[in-house]
Amino acid sequence: MTIKRNTWYAVDEVSRVYTFPGKELLRFDDVTRVKVSDNHTHYLELGNGENVIVKNTWLAVQIDGIWIDETNVDSDDDKVGGTDSDDDENQDDDNYPDL
Repeated sequence: MTIKRNTWYAVDEVSRVYTFPGKELLRFDDVTRVKVSDNHTHYLELGNGENVIVKNTWLAVQIDGIWIDETNVDSDDDKVGGTDSDDDENQDDDNYPDL
């Protein structure tokens, strides 16, 4: 499966663990939606409704789960989902904590 940049994907992930410089780990459980930006920043929606941005300084990511085919992606742009072709600098990040 080819991952299109700036497109939300529905996922069913038990966990997702990012490794950062200095071997720091950051874990997220119950990830339900993912968007990968052009510069590899990851936008996540968790099962509890929390939204998170993981900046592109990560070195590796370990995923325990399934990426659902993009044909099953919710394309309603009025909520989290759909395609967002804006540059990362122009995106509305107000709903995401900055990591």
